[in-house]
Amino acid sequence: MANFFWAPERMWLTWQTRDDLNRLHEYALLVRNFLDSRANVPAPGDLTLDSEDDHADAEWQLHQERFGVLFQETLTASLLVTTDTYIETQLKRICDAIEKAKLDILVKRSDIKGESVIDQLRIFLKKVHGVSTFPDQSTEWSRVTTYHIVRNAITHADGRVASKKAMRKVQALQRFRPDFLEIEGDTVKPTFAGCLDFIKNGKDFIHKLLKNMSDWDSNPQIDPPAV
Repeated sequence: MANFFWAPERMWLTWQTRDDLNRLHEYALLVRNFLDSRANVPAPGDLTLDSEDDHADAEWQLHQERFGVLFQETLTASLLVTTDTYIETQLKRICDAIEKAKLDILVKRSDIKGESVIDQLRIFLKKVHGVSTFPDQSTEWSRVTTYHIVRNAITHADGRVASKKAMRKVQALQRFRPDFLEIEGDTVKPTFAGCLDFIKNGKDFIHKLLKNMSDWDSNPQIDPPAV
């Protein structure tokens, strides 16, 4: 097996992924804490004097509830989509590093067909370039691909899952961890806890993939690129 992906670049991607997703996790908690604090803001003034003030109080409480629901749902959806996009981007960077180093490459990433972009990346790494240690049997990969289904449902179909096969995968995670996903009919929504789980498993998956590729260092067949 030729060495097309060297330790320094792989170590950099490992560090960068861990740092970026840790920061995303911290950002999500900051926003969530802000929303929770807004939900507990008391109504202005003394609103207990008469029926008109009681009506104003009720309107204020309704506004607070709408604020919380709207932004909590927006936060979870955007957080999940952001995490999915980041993981996909890092996988593309790994593939691109191989393409750049292997000058006689016959099959490019863009030539691969798959059910999804991340599945195309898996095929490129595992089947085309012999990364036999690609961790597609791991819990992390299962979570990544499940949340990717949820991401597609959110961005393309207002939360509706496209196929029965995809929904079975989503339901399997929801049965195992009901606090990660909300399912109603053929529609799915991530919870905040589910988004944090996605961040963790995405970070662990990229780390495991890059660590598994370390055996490439033992048998280099071409010179690494000049620094």
